[in-house]
Order: sequence, then C-alpha cells, then structure tokens
Amino acid sequence: MTHHELLLMLRRYRLVFLFIFIVTSAASGYIFIPWVLKYEGESTFYLANESMVNPALFAQKGSQDLLQVNLVQERVYQLAYSTQMMTYMIKRFNLYDHYHIDSTKAYHFERAIRMLTKNIRFNKVTSDLSSIVVTDRNNEMASAMANAIVWKLDLLNKQYLSDKIQANLNFYDSFLKESLRITNEQNLLMREYMTTLGTERKKSPESSVLPLPEVEFSLYQAAARIGDITSQLVMARNFYSQAMNTRNSKNLPSLVIIKRAMPDLISKKPDLVLFALLAGLVGTVSSILVAYFYFSYKTEMKILFGRKMPEQNTGTTA
Repeated sequence: MTHHELLLMLRRYRLVFLFIFIVTSAASGYIFIPWVLKYEGESTFYLANESMVNPALFAQKGSQDLLQVNLVQERVYQLAYSTQMMTYMIKRFNLYDHYHIDSTKAYHFERAIRMLTKNIRFNKVTSDLSSIVVTDRNNEMASAMANAIVWKLDLLNKQYLSDKIQANLNFYDSFLKESLRITNEQNLLMREYMTTLGTERKKSPESSVLPLPEVEFSLYQAAARIGDITSQLVMARNFYSQAMNTRNSKNLPSLVIIKRAMPDLISKKPDLVLFALLAGLVGTVSSILVAYFYFSYKTEMKILFGRKMPEQNTGTTA
C-alpha cells in the first residue's frame, strides 16, 4: 500500500477510527479510575501512656512502662480493624453505595469489609506515635474517613479502659468485703483469747485448761492477722477511691490527635484524562496498523487462508 492509498484509507474510514478513539478513551478512563484517582487522607495521633496517668490502675507508681505503650498500640491496631469499627464506618459513610455494593445480595457486608480494609492502612511511626491512612477515589471522603476512624478509635479505647476500671472496682469491692469479714472474725477470736487469758491468769497454773503461752501466742497471731488485713484494707480502699474518681471524671488516657487528615487539594482528574487520551491514541494507532496490514496483504491473506480452488480438466474429448 502506497502513502496515497494509506491517506485515502484514513479519509474513508475516519469515522470508524474516531469511534475507536472515543470508545477506547472512555473504556480506558473507566478502567484507570481505581489506579489514578487515589487520594490519601492521613491522620496522626499520639498514644497516651496509661501507666503515667494512673499508676494504681495500669502500672507501677513512678515508672513509664514501655511494654504497656506497645500493648496499647497493638490494642488500638486491633480496634482499627474490629467489627465495631467496620460496622460504624459502613453506616457512617454509606459505603454500600460508595463502593457500588448491592446490599440485597448475599455477603454484601463481607464485601464492604474487604473493600474497606483494603483501603485502610495503620502505620506504627514510633512506639507511641501512629497514623491512619485511608485511600479513596474522593479526596474529601478519604480525609473524612481517616478522621472518623481516629475519633472512633478514641471512643473504643476509652470504653476498653472504662471496662477495665469497672473490673478493678468489682475486684476491690469484693476484696473490701472479704477483708471486713476476716477482720470481724479475727476480732471475735481476739476477744475470746483475751477473755480466756484474763480468766486463766486469775486462776492457778495447775487448773489451767489451756496453757498460758499458747493463749498468748494465739492472741499474738490474731493481732498480727488483723494488722495485715487492716493494711490491705486501707490499700484496697485507696485503689477503689482512685478507680472511682478516674471513672467519674471520664478523663481516661487515650488518643491525642497530632495532625488531622486534610483533603488533597490537587485534583488527579487531569491525570485520568491524560491517561485516557493516551490509551485512546494507542488504540487508534493500533487499529490503523491492523487496517494497513489487512489492505496491504489482502490478496496474500486470501490465498493463504482461502479455500483451495479445484483443478479444472483441460483435456479434450475425442
């Protein structure tokens, strides 16, 4: 095919090539949306050290427990991907419609969770500094989802600490009741021993039913037990009071937001259009090359792939 014939072919089939360009560009743009239109919203937060806020409840007094901080980070990581978090995010942002998931079909909740967890990334920056990164095709949605996750993490973590304090309160309450019971029993025994000791001292040693040294030893044991129980009782009351004050004040150690997620102001739609145009151009050029090859070797292709013609009988009859 000569250059003149190529130009005539382009002119003749220009509408076909234009249609191919438009269809290829539109299809490529739709396919490239998940890869090109990707905005990230990142929210950075600090994990409060629980052992420094209330040592009586979370650690030893006056010590910063680094292991405790690591445990908090691991707990928050698990809460970020918990069912409570997933359910909250799906309802809060109507992710069934956002991810184009039919809620009437089976396993629609699982599909939404799979899409959501794929778009969430939990980064451990340091031992007490973390960040949540959400990827989405909408810049405002990405930042809003990241901030919502951190806000929900704060609530879930506070709820965990509140339940932990309530468990401590239940333990201290049971311990106080048991300590009071043992103290009352020891007081009764002590009174009995003191009465017995006073009575026996008035009598002669020969008429003593219980030897005086054994009575004195039992009295000493009861007094020591009462002293130990009293110390534990005072400590338990202090812990109970601290736990009650912490729960009532609602000033629980949790997450401190360092940087809120902000929408990306640079739009990536021009990049999507550029990719779509390039894909359309590549598709059009490819179709032109196919057409050029076809028209150039049309005769040869018919000979190569066409049916073999039957041979004619050239002989003459007598």
